[in-house]
Amino acid sequence: MQKISIITVTLNSDSTIEKTVESVKNQTYPNIEYIIIDGGSTDNTHDILKIYHEDIDMLIIEKDDGIYDAMNKGIKIGSGDFIYFLHSGDLLYDTTVIERIMEKISNKNEYDIFYGDFVYYDNELEEFHSEYRKDKTEILIRGINHQSMITRALLFKKTGFFNAANKIYSDFEWLIKAIFENHAQIFYLDIPIVHYLKGGESDQKGKKYHYERSQVIHDHATWDQLLYFAIKYPLDFYYYFKDIVAGKVKLRNRSV
Repeated sequence: MQKISIITVTLNSDSTIEKTVESVKNQTYPNIEYIIIDGGSTDNTHDILKIYHEDIDMLIIEKDDGIYDAMNKGIKIGSGDFIYFLHSGDLLYDTTVIERIMEKISNKNEYDIFYGDFVYYDNELEEFHSEYRKDKTEILIRGINHQSMITRALLFKKTGFFNAANKIYSDFEWLIKAIFENHAQIFYLDIPIVHYLKGGESDQKGKKYHYERSQVIHDHATWDQLLYFAIKYPLDFYYYFKDIVAGKVKLRNRSV
């Protein structure tokens, strides 16, 4: 039976961490390695984690250089065949979702990344979001929420770790490198995987660091893909173009 390492990165999240741990604890799939990386919380997070010490396989509590540095720590110590990130406040969709995922991917050895849908939620409402992408161009333009992805651990050895220098879009940068440069194969599972909590880092700082996303798109897109981007998603293209005009994107000679 294949093992999946679920990694939770947290910092001062005593209001949300317990329900995240509970969503992992209550999974029906038996071969889960649960890793929590805490960046040195000063609230009651550690007291809550002590209650669940038998349900946590590895707990690292130390200062880090941001969320991607913490995520890299989890990857390095994980021993699972697959890696999945579930941040504090995010909840696995139901108690059987990991079991269903592992059943679906058990005979798909030619694929490296598996992804599904997510439910965006807060205290007032829930919104279902389909993550289906029809081709590589759609992935380049729209990305995939990393809480919707289960990745073979071996792909991190091939592609490398997340770029800890980026503030928000290192997961997007990593995904595009894995697919466009290392030819990772991706498979859509067509099931909801996670309840994704609104108001996280990407929500708070996404616009401020949008140029990180624009740089990745610029580095990998062909002229045809940029034209498709402009026609299909004009508002997103506007922000991309704005980043270029503002000099936030390093330009390259484009031969394709």
